[in-house]
Amino acid sequence: HETVLEVGAGSGYMAALLANRAQRVITLEIDPALAQLARDNLQRAGVRNAEVRQADGSQGLAAHGPFDVIL
Repeated sequence: HETVLEVGAGSGYMAALLANRAQRVITLEIDPALAQLARDNLQRAGVRNAEVRQADGSQGLAAHGPFDVIL
């Protein structure tokens, strides 16, 4: 039932692990190339409950909170 915010998607690996345990994961990545890599990796792995957003994690995502976990 948890909603998770991850700051720094990287390759999407941690988002995939979190998505296996949580209801919803939103992961933020500032670098456009890494954000696309994470999207591609999550799609290829069949992860449907994780969303990659290209954004600056230092700005937060208050409009979509509250989050049960922030990583």
